[in-house]
Amino acid sequence: MIIKESPRLAEIYTQRIIDLVEGRREMRAIQYDPERRKEHIHASDLDGLCPLPSYYSRVIPNPPPLDPQAAMKFLRGRVIERAIAQECPPIERDGIWCTVDDIYPEWIGLVEIKSTAQSCENFDFVRDCPQWVTRMKTYCYAYGEKKIGLVVFFLIGNMPSYSLWNLKDKSLRREKYTSVNLRAWEVRFKPHELKENWIEMLARKEKLEEAIKKGKPFPPKYVRRFLPVNKEKSGEKAYWQCRGCRFKEVCYFYNDYVKEEG
Repeated sequence: MIIKESPRLAEIYTQRIIDLVEGRREMRAIQYDPERRKEHIHASDLDGLCPLPSYYSRVIPNPPPLDPQAAMKFLRGRVIERAIAQECPPIERDGIWCTVDDIYPEWIGLVEIKSTAQSCENFDFVRDCPQWVTRMKTYCYAYGEKKIGLVVFFLIGNMPSYSLWNLKDKSLRREKYTSVNLRAWEVRFKPHELKENWIEMLARKEKLEEAIKKGKPFPPKYVRRFLPVNKEKSGEKAYWQCRGCRFKEVCYFYNDYVKEEG
């Protein structure tokens, strides 16, 4: 994998933001059909986060209400995507459905749009967001490409935390910090990287389909592969993906393991 930061790509998408604000560009409506989505296995079901929500969403007739905080976070990302990109029609390869955020043929081709509440300084998406890399590999293979652009909107700019808004010295805050930022990268993958990732995606797809067919969730050992345990400042374990998960109360792994280990 070759990663190169692209100020030019960042400039292109920054200009799209300016065009939207000044009325030269329209934001497409956000359309989402959860019932139709259940019919297919999507790249987002397989990108390395906890696999249990993808299972429960397909076997529970009436899913629990969506957590308000989770909904607001989801909306935040979707609005940013729609503001600077145009979601492309989904494509299917080997039973996996893929919907890349944008295609910009004049510059790079495929482009994925992301947003994060992390600081843009010392940001390493390979380290901090490995699921993004998995998704980009999956899209590249599905579309027959070797490269993809990654555009990231930083919701807190280069500020290490929201607490900096309370700095008494406002001039210091203005000089050193910006509250928003946007960066972009060009990511190129080697053929063997894309092939190996696709083999893994097909294996995950098969496991998800088998679980749905049997009506039996993944065993704990498999789930733990996708739920790395982080340490809070207090020293306690934290399964961050469980926070705000709509299936938390019905999830066997959360009730039998996360609660016990917490």
